[in-house]
Amino acid sequence: MIYLIKAETKRYFIEIKTYYPDHVVDFFIKYLLFTLFFYGFIRSTNNISSIGYFYWIIASSIISELTVNISYEKQTGTFEQLILKPYPCWLIMLVRTYIVLLITLIKSATLVVVIGLTLPITFPFSLSLIPVLLISIIGYSGLGLLLSRLTLKFTKIASFESIISYGLLVLSGILIPYTL
Repeated sequence: MIYLIKAETKRYFIEIKTYYPDHVVDFFIKYLLFTLFFYGFIRSTNNISSIGYFYWIIASSIISELTVNISYEKQTGTFEQLILKPYPCWLIMLVRTYIVLLITLIKSATLVVVIGLTLPITFPFSLSLIPVLLISIIGYSGLGLLLSRLTLKFTKIASFESIISYGLLVLSGILIPYTL
């Protein structure tokens, strides 16, 4: 099990190293979107919307990484090698989910720090947000695993990931603010 975690972590970091321009552009786009949402288009004075934005970042990253990764492996023919490994496929997918989650949380925390240092915004934080985040992460991971499983059956399901991601953006309360 430890060997599997090390191998998948190494694979993911090699992928990050190989495609680092994609990750830099992704970081810049998320920073730019945050700036446009809160200082450009919407001019939100509600700092609680920033939490919805970061929930959206985590949700869209988890869902897209899991579905696009499986779609890519299926198209290149490396998915068969994944099945032939000595570990069950579900365990490999679970380990990948946690690695993607960990990397996504690191990227999101880095983005929060950069935004906090460069923009005059305060992030409201409460300990009551942590259970909501954990429950949300379980749901996002389940949705990502469901879509990756559907990608195995129907090759182009990963194309619908962006529709789900932008639907979550609308539901996060950033584009259409709502009050409780």
